[in-house]
Amino acid sequence: MPARTALNYSRLLPYIESNERLAKRATATIWGLCQVDFRTITSVLELREFLRDRILSGIDTEHSSIMLSLKTKFGAKGIRVNKWWVMTGPDWECPACGRCKAQIVRLDQHQFLMGLLHAHHDHIQDSVRTRFRAEAIKRKAVVADGHAEKFAIRTALGLSAFDKTVICADCNEADWRAKRTVRTHPEFSFSPAEIRAFVEPRPNTGPHAINATKAKAIWHDGQAVFAKRMAMVNRVAKLAASNTHWYQPSATTASQTEKIAKGIFHWSGLYELARNLGEAGGPESLLHDTVVLQGSVDSWRRKNVDTANSTNKAPSEQDIQLMERTRGKFWARVGPEWTCDCCGRTRYQCVRPSKQTPWVFEVKSKVLYDPIIEEGYSYVEMCEDCSNVAKHLAREAVDTVQADLYHPSEIVALADLQDLIKPRPHSPHGIDNAKVDRLLPTLIARIPVPEERS
Repeated sequence: MPARTALNYSRLLPYIESNERLAKRATATIWGLCQVDFRTITSVLELREFLRDRILSGIDTEHSSIMLSLKTKFGAKGIRVNKWWVMTGPDWECPACGRCKAQIVRLDQHQFLMGLLHAHHDHIQDSVRTRFRAEAIKRKAVVADGHAEKFAIRTALGLSAFDKTVICADCNEADWRAKRTVRTHPEFSFSPAEIRAFVEPRPNTGPHAINATKAKAIWHDGQAVFAKRMAMVNRVAKLAASNTHWYQPSATTASQTEKIAKGIFHWSGLYELARNLGEAGGPESLLHDTVVLQGSVDSWRRKNVDTANSTNKAPSEQDIQLMERTRGKFWARVGPEWTCDCCGRTRYQCVRPSKQTPWVFEVKSKVLYDPIIEEGYSYVEMCEDCSNVAKHLAREAVDTVQADLYHPSEIVALADLQDLIKPRPHSPHGIDNAKVDRLLPTLIARIPVPEERS
């Protein structure tokens, strides 16, 4: 079952029509778009009736009861929204000013209810393109080609201070108004976080008031770094214009290959089949055996028998600082006093190397066997190494009898793990194979038969 994301419509409730059925939909927690299927609609009129009685998730429409209610509230002649409005959900909030959609809408000069969002980007990307073309035509003979231009465009993304981000029209306008007010470099752009610092938003009112003192301070603090970025822009433009760049295009990129395949998965029905079959690996896992070279079911613990007492070197203080600043989501969330509920290692001791990064720290919530409670299982938060042992141990038991469980680890108890693992700082756990061999019959006996799961 895919992870579900709860939607929060609490800020929209005052704007919903006094429609009892719609109010029940809105006040309840609404999950995903699985309840919405447009394939049976046969006309525009039918579509609008369909939309009027529903609250969408992830996308929006001007034909919803919420928008029609807002139109009535403001006495608007009509509704004017754009593509970004309908490509974001009703509960979307502007990442710059923090207003929700019901607070963003206002009457325009034509007395239409206006809801406009824009993709805000760093204008330094435009600078790269502009300077590349200027440098290219300076030469008596132009040597730059399409590959050179693509090199400039690709590099421009790396010089941007922020990703292209959807924000409300008032915040997008506040960017250029603030730049004009504090006289920034014309190719400088404020990020959404910086816009949030100097705008003074009000519900259903625009344009935003701007705190010029705060905007000026942001520009002053970032001016030196911006100068370095512009120097890099000039260098990239000259490399591209002289055709001395290093970009080598592929006939077909990996992303293009993936996009084509996903398109086929979609129109052929493989995505829907994978969902119906509960295949967590997606449609591609239906077309090939993902464990063809898995070896024996106990190879996960037998292969490490000679390294049971080995440990990795400890990360330095600087290693921890870099990990915290680049991949520190779990590190910050659990706090310095955290210890693993399973192996008892400290947060620092759980940091270890991975294949992709020098050091990593992750915490997982694992479904474990718990006969005391009615459901028969509970969620336990543990380090990644304990989570991996639970996963492999359960899979060994399940594969031994060729069973199938949605959460295989539901047959493994916390005490089972604590008894057989050999914790090591900064390393995967050692495993007591003799204890695992004795435990396996117990785990297999815990596997519910199909009648018990239905």
